[in-house]
Amino acid sequence: MKQVVFVGTDTATICAFDDSLLPVNVDLLLMKNPIKVMEQLQAEECLWFGGTGGNGTYVVHILVDEAHDLPSSASILHQGKLQIASGTLWCCGAEYLARDPLAGNSGTPKGGLSRFGSMGGNIAVPPGDYRLTLAACDAENRPALPLRAGQVAMILPPALQILGWIAASISGLAIGVAVSIKGIQAIIGSPLFATGWNAFPVLGAMFLAGAVTILAAKAIGRNLDRSKMAQEARAQYHADQALQPDLILALSRR
Repeated sequence: MKQVVFVGTDTATICAFDDSLLPVNVDLLLMKNPIKVMEQLQAEECLWFGGTGGNGTYVVHILVDEAHDLPSSASILHQGKLQIASGTLWCCGAEYLARDPLAGNSGTPKGGLSRFGSMGGNIAVPPGDYRLTLAACDAENRPALPLRAGQVAMILPPALQILGWIAASISGLAIGVAVSIKGIQAIIGSPLFATGWNAFPVLGAMFLAGAVTILAAKAIGRNLDRSKMAQEARAQYHADQALQPDLILALSRR
């Protein structure tokens, strides 16, 4: 059985656990000495935690009784043991460990996983005692995700904003410099003061075009972000991501 969970961490550490096996007062204990509590829970096989090598969001493929399907290119990071009594396995960033992971506690990011759904989740797993292996997949030889039309459309508004800012900044700077030069020419009575004024309408038009492009791109981006096409593009991107794991968490019953 294979299931996919998106797991995020800002502490370069993820964990897996059955919340029904955590002590009732685990939230209070974690506030006092989180590392010691996690190490104790891991020794009791109620929790597993380990480092990922970096912060970020990881696509985790959880394999149950399929350890032999680990790809040959995967490198094993951790091994351990874990009990699952309720049939529910949580996998998330270690900073979201709580008696109620969805609600969180005073020591987790406010709102827990109900607010930060991309940082972890739970899956159904047959109850039992498991051996656990965490393996990292080879990211360098991974094929690039396909670029779809909806994703291209989502890129256009920010790209237009960047172009607008470039046009407005360059033309605004040029106007400022030109006005300063003309002021100096007027003060010293230079005959050049009467020349070069034809550049100002061009620079002004460029500045106006840049400003309009920025405002239009923002409006388009807001409308596009709420569109059905954007929702489908995000869903398709996550579906494409889910096919390529960063980490594999393999569970095999003892």
